[in-house]
Amino acid sequence: NCRYKDKPSLIAAIQSAGYRSGSTNTGAGLQYARSYHLTTTHGARINASHVVITMTTEKSTDLSKTISEAQILKV
Repeated sequence: NCRYKDKPSLIAAIQSAGYRSGSTNTGAGLQYARSYHLTTTHGARINASHVVITMTTEKSTDLSKTISEAQILKV
């Protein structure tokens, strides 16, 4: 079941999300998504497409790790 059934409810949820200032560790976030959320243990289905949407406020603090993790996810 999807938590958000329509575009307005999804947009409202995104707009109400909190913001914590600090560094932007995009590579670590991608690695976490890959190693935790996209596993069958946590509900990922083997025959389903896996999609990761990334939103950041700044450039990643570790560009090489971000590129590496993005390439792994792209496969």
